Amino acid sequence: MENKKIVYFDKNIFSQLKSGCQSEDDNKKIESIKKLEKIINSKSNFLYVYSDAHIFDLQNDDTNKKEEDFEFMSQIVDNNFIYYDVNKNQYILTNKSIIECFNNTIKFNSIYDKLNFNNLTESFLNVFPKITDEKIEDDLKNYLDLLQIFLNFKIPTKDFFKDYSEDILDLIPNEIKEKNYISYAELLSIFLNEFNNEIKDDKLYKDKKRKFKECFNKLDIEEKQKMLIQLDEFVKNLKFSPYANAIAPYILSDMINDNLSEKKVKFRNMNIDAQHSNFVKVVDYFVTNDNGLYKKSKELYPDSNILKLEEFYEILI
Repeated sequence: MENKKIVYFDKNIFSQLKSGCQSEDDNKKIESIKKLEKIINSKSNFLYVYSDAHIFDLQNDDTNKKEEDFEFMSQIVDNNFIYYDVNKNQYILTNKSIIECFNNTIKFNSIYDKLNFNNLTESFLNVFPKITDEKIEDDLKNYLDLLQIFLNFKIPTKDFFKDYSEDILDLIPNEIKEKNYISYAELLSIFLNEFNNEIKDDKLYKDKKRKFKECFNKLDIEEKQKMLIQLDEFVKNLKFSPYANAIAPYILSDMINDNLSEKKVKFRNMNIDAQHSNFVKVVDYFVTNDNGLYKKSKELYPDSNILKLEEFYEILI
């Protein structure tokens, strides 16, 4: 692994490569196989990785071809799994097969049903795969228990929101604003419930997005800038992990910039795209042919190597 450049393909790339290699068009098939071989032969210089976002994409596939997908992806990424370790507060690269990861990962739509910020330790360990190392599990429990103490801390709601504009306050659920004091656990639970409902019913997110855009478009440039700064501070004040904090700007970009996506993406899929994009900052090359994911990632990480597949091939030559 020493001196190898880390490369992250989003699921879209694997799907396109696989489709090309199975094409009935002989020319397209031959060309795709050549490209796949070029990628595989570059492993002495590049380390190709996958993440739980790929697993969530695979869960979304209702065909009976998952075994094919596992096998095809493994040709490229081997067992190179990258993830965010909440206990160590850092991104980790480890060795885990795609099929093992798939079998041990909770369904994306179930995560937000089972997480409970009022009983974080138990719910977290129920949501995520069983940890076989007892020391790691004990360390994680200790970390979550300490985090629970913080989450139980109550804040004066009016003071918390006093510096936010009326436009932002209109977007905050009434059950938060009506309380004089609220714990971080209650606060997160309310937002998590909204988020969960929007995952299951895309119309709810579209309605929130419409209201937000109506509010945002009324503002002048200075007011818009102030609102974006306040929203950024609001997310940071909630004390999410760096991983979760990286998801919020992607969603905000989707709410504001329709021009960054040529197609309408379901809220569930957009969240998975946000998770893919989150890895831009920890890999050397992030490769996608999805125009929406490409443009949003470019906007959020302008100094990173975000490439289309053809651009990446030029590096391999």
